[in-house]
Formats: sequence, structure tokens, C-alpha cells
Amino acid sequence: ASDVYKRQEKLKDYDYFAQPHYSYLVNLRYVSDFNKTQLNIKVDLKTETLPISQRNYSNFKKAYFAYIGV
Repeated sequence: ASDVYKRQEKLKDYDYFAQPHYSYLVNLRYVSDFNKTQLNIKVDLKTETLPISQRNYSNFKKAYFAYIGV
């Protein structure tokens, strides 16, 4: 199994992690904004942009809005 899959299995009980792309698992606490193709993660004063796959967009969006309470 891939490293991301192994990490995802360990973190599945934590509702603030989501997988926007098969290569990434993100902590929703740090997501500053997103659209259908990418998201921005802000840590300290640095912002990183990561892709969101078409396949994972819907689940990522649901997880994010559940996390923020919408």
C-alpha cells in the first residue's frame, strides 16, 4: 500500500484530514481557500498551493464544509 494510504488509514478517525488528490492528505485546519482545481494551505506566514483532483473534489468539499460546520 502507498504511504498516503497508510497515513490515511491511521488518520481516518480524525475528521479534520481530507485527501484532495491521491498524492496528498491535508489537515483542514490549514486550508485557507480552495476551488475545483486547487487549494491553498497557510502555515505560519507561508502559503502552499496543492492540486485537487476531479475525482476527489466532491469528497474534499464535503469534508471541508463539515469541518467548518456548514
